[in-house]
Amino acid sequence: MNNSLILLHGALGSTKTLRPLHQALEAHFDLHTFDFIGHGSADAQAFDLPLLADQLRQYIQEKQLNQPSIFGYSMGGYVALTLGQTHSDLIGDIICLGTKFHWTTESAAKAISKIQADKILEKVPRFADYLISQHGDPDWRSMLQHTADMMEDLGKATPLTPGNVSTISNRVYLCLGDLENTVSHEETQEYEAAMPNASFHILPETPHPIEKVNASALAKTIMTFLGVE
Repeated sequence: MNNSLILLHGALGSTKTLRPLHQALEAHFDLHTFDFIGHGSADAQAFDLPLLADQLRQYIQEKQLNQPSIFGYSMGGYVALTLGQTHSDLIGDIICLGTKFHWTTESAAKAISKIQADKILEKVPRFADYLISQHGDPDWRSMLQHTADMMEDLGKATPLTPGNVSTISNRVYLCLGDLENTVSHEETQEYEAAMPNASFHILPETPHPIEKVNASALAKTIMTFLGVE
């Protein structure tokens, strides 16, 4: 059995956000994590979803991993599916948590309005401190701007549609928390139905932020789906 598992962080995050999950899984898998371009310890530079998906492809090939399973939180799940849409033979099973699929110009604009650096500093300084702890100062500002640019692109043209995800032949587990307030059941189930080997799972007592997710419970869900005891 292939025991390699890559953990992918979400937008505005870094590998630091995955440490509790990493600790809960490390005894059971050959675990891999890395910071996406423009996040965490990576160089501050512009990014978009195709670039992040290519970064994942390069990582798999450079580490010579044989069809690793992938867990992707939020944006990380979207990145994994983006790679699966073009290179399904390169990866194994995909588990997504809290991945948003429906993007419009309106929803993108709403999301962008919440990640303005000056507004965050003024209204939620604790969140600014959190972002600085993840990405450093002043790199957190450029990370926010590049994320906003990516969201704007998503609003204009979504890379993954119900039509083209049908090429993802991998087993896919689309998970949502029952306290989710960012991603709808309807959009998740629409994409579940569009992928030939996808299933949908609700995590009890689970909100959207990965920092508030019960890592042990999530680890058990991942292990059950991947058939690891």
